[in-house]
Parts: sequence; structure tokens; C-alpha cells
Amino acid sequence: MKTEELKILKKKVEKLQTKREEVLTLQEEIALLEKSEVVKKYLNLLDLLDKKTTGKNTNIDKITDEEIINIALRETKITPDEEIYVYLGTYKYNNELDIVHSLSDIPVSRTNKYADYVLYQNLESKYYDSFKVPYKSAEEFENTHKVIIPKNVVSRKKYFYKLQLEYFETMILESPEEAKQKIKKLLEK
Repeated sequence: MKTEELKILKKKVEKLQTKREEVLTLQEEIALLEKSEVVKKYLNLLDLLDKKTTGKNTNIDKITDEEIINIALRETKITPDEEIYVYLGTYKYNNELDIVHSLSDIPVSRTNKYADYVLYQNLESKYYDSFKVPYKSAEEFENTHKVIIPKNVVSRKKYFYKLQLEYFETMILESPEEAKQKIKKLLEK
């Protein structure tokens, strides 16, 4: 081995030995600290926090009550017992096939006598459970059920989702009676 190589080798060994000593010193200090009750509690809390904020609970500390309620609603089977419906629109069947979007019906005016059906959705039903009523039976349906008819809204579906979330939020965070009172006010309009 050349003298220069030996010097380089010695320096690397010395550097690694210094690192080892630093690590051993750190380990000794950690071992001393771990004997402290405060540090033990801190480490246990860190471990517990890690367990509670991993997997599907990642960022749970950053989500709102609204998001928590949405998650709970998705994970819970709900059987509607209130006969409160939201009007989603009046439609006419479309027989033309759009290659990209498939068959799609045409939204028409609520008073269009050529309409084929009216869509409603129960306020307590899952997001995708709309209820189709033949246009000729819509008036009877609205007379025998509580129906909220959105006024001056751009999207009735978005209105429905917002109203439904508000309904469940009030029911959960306040009381079922308070949620029903809010709906009753909408029905009186």
C-alpha cells in the first residue's frame, strides 16, 4: 500500500470512529432521558398520536365537522323514515343516443305538459337514490308528500346535497327536532 493511501485510510477510520463515539454519546444521553417520567410520557404520546393519525385517519386533525359528517354518512346505512322530498327536475325522454354520454333525458319546465316524469329525492336517502314519478302523477305526489321545491338555484342536485348535509348536521350536532323545524320553514315557503 502506498503511503498516501494509508493516510487516506487512516483518516477514514478516524472519521468513522468519531461518528461512532458521537452516536454512543447520543445513545447514552437518550438512555438517561428515557428514565425521566416526563420523557416517557412524551414518547408514549408521540406513539399514540402516530397510531391515531395513520392510514385512513391521516390528517383527521385538519378536517371539519362537515367532512366528518360526510364520511360518517357514507359509512352508515340509512333507512329514510321521513317523507320529505326535494324536487330535482322535470324531464322529457330523449330517444337520441349520444355516443359519448349515452342516453340522456331533456330537462324541461316544471309546467311543461309534454314532460314524461319528475325526479324527487328523499332528504334522508343516499346520494344516488332519486325517485321518478310520472308527470301525470306529480301533482298528486306533491299533495300527499312534503316536497321542497328549490327556488332560484343554479343546480337542484347541489342544492339537495347542501340541504341534506345541513339537515344531518343539525340532526347530529343539535337535535332531530331542530332539523325538522328548519325543514318545516322551507316547506312553508
